[in-house]
Amino acid sequence: MNLPKTLLFGLMLLLATSCAFAAVTITQNEALLKGDDPRLEQKVTYSAECMRIADVLAQLSESTGVVMAAGLDKDNWMVYDRKVTLYVTDMKLGDLMHELAGILRFHWSRGGDEGKWTYRLWQDKEQRLEEESLRNLAEDTFSRKLREKRENAIADMANLGSLTQSDADKLKATDPWRYILATEPLGRDVADFINSFPEARNAFVQGIEVSFPVSSLPLQLKEAVGRIAASYDLLTKSIGASEDHSELLNRLDKLQVTINRKVAGTEIDIY
Repeated sequence: MNLPKTLLFGLMLLLATSCAFAAVTITQNEALLKGDDPRLEQKVTYSAECMRIADVLAQLSESTGVVMAAGLDKDNWMVYDRKVTLYVTDMKLGDLMHELAGILRFHWSRGGDEGKWTYRLWQDKEQRLEEESLRNLAEDTFSRKLREKRENAIADMANLGSLTQSDADKLKATDPWRYILATEPLGRDVADFINSFPEARNAFVQGIEVSFPVSSLPLQLKEAVGRIAASYDLLTKSIGASEDHSELLNRLDKLQVTINRKVAGTEIDIY
C-alpha cells in the first residue's frame, strides 16, 4: 500500500511514553472509517514537542472545532498523560487521528449528535496489561541495578581502607572523594558499621529509609557511630567548614542513625 504524500513529505511523528520512536502495527478505528464526518477532511498544520496527548487533543480541538479528548475518565492517566512529539503539515485531521491511534496503540470512539460528534481516545484492557507488564519489568531492572550499585559502594569503601599509601595517592588527582575515604577512617568506619549491622545493611542496599536510636544499639555499634561522627567532624573542619558539631558529639545517645534519609534533619546520616 502506498503511503499518502502527506506522510511522505509532511509528517514526522515520534510517539512513545518517553518521547522516543515506537514502531508498531497501526490498528483500524471504526469511528474514523465511517467517512460521514466532513470535518475530518480539513487540513491541519501542527507541532508539539514531548507534550501530553490530552493537551495536544485540547489544542487540536480548539483549532479545528472537532472536540477530542484522551482517556475514559480522570483515572485513565496511562492514556491522557502519554507524551507525544508531533510535526505535521497540511495533513487531513482524520489521517492524523488515525496515525495517533495506530502508533500509540489506542482506539477512537465517538458520541454525541450527528454532524457534531465528539471523539475520545482510549486504550483497551489487553494493551494496558501489556504496558503494565513491561513497566514492571523495567522497574525491576532499575531496582536491581541500584541494589548492585549500593553493594559495590559498600565493598569499595571497605577496599579503599586497605590500599597502600602509593595507591591511595594516585586517587588524589583523579578521584578526590575516594582519596579521602582511602586515607581517612570515615570510609572504613561506615563500611564496618553497615557490615556489622544486618538491618542497616539491608536498608542501605534496598534503598529503604529507616532510623535507629543510638541508645538502642549494642556497645560495639555505639562506638562505631561515635567514630563515624568524630571522623566526619574532623573531615569537615579540615576542608574549612565552620559548623560546630561538639554538642552533637557529646550527646550521641540522644540522637538516631538514619539510613537513606529523604528529608533533611538533625540526625546522623549514613548513605
